[in-house]
Amino acid sequence: MKTHSQSSVNNAIGDRGIRGGRESAPAWVVVGSSVGDVHFATTRIVAEEDSVGFEGPTGWEVVSHRPPEMRPGDKRVTDIDLGPVIERLGGRTSNGGGGTNSVRELARLRQLYALPIRLCYIDTSTPWKELTEELAGLGIEHRPLGLTRAAKNLVLTNGAGSSDRRIIKANVPPPAPLNGQWAAAA
Repeated sequence: MKTHSQSSVNNAIGDRGIRGGRESAPAWVVVGSSVGDVHFATTRIVAEEDSVGFEGPTGWEVVSHRPPEMRPGDKRVTDIDLGPVIERLGGRTSNGGGGTNSVRELARLRQLYALPIRLCYIDTSTPWKELTEELAGLGIEHRPLGLTRAAKNLVLTNGAGSSDRRIIKANVPPPAPLNGQWAAAA
């Protein structure tokens, strides 16, 4: 008897497997979790041991994170819900996450060097419209498993370019285990 998770994995791979289908090109498979990166440019960022402060549209914002102090280029995980902060900021959202970024770069290289490969992204998160559209436009097979909700990370910059950015990562529960239990995805 199959559990829900086994069925989801089988649906993601398909009846004929990743390499099956109408194309004979080998498939490169990337597995990861997609996130939404919300970009916000501010005029001033002040980093402390366990928080970062910055000028938001409605005043000074402070977001706590796990130590140590956040320097330009750093990523830190927060234990707070970033939803209300992101809603107040109203920044630009882009599709991100290690798997998404990796398969996007592979698609760029495939195009640049005319590589005869297929790309398949098995995504543990729940998909959203902009992500699905971007991956389809790049010719990437997107196979979302929906094992966890998609996180939103806050990407802060102060106008000095990408080298000054600081990323506050949402603390998302791990994906549901592949044993039919979906508690983490709720």
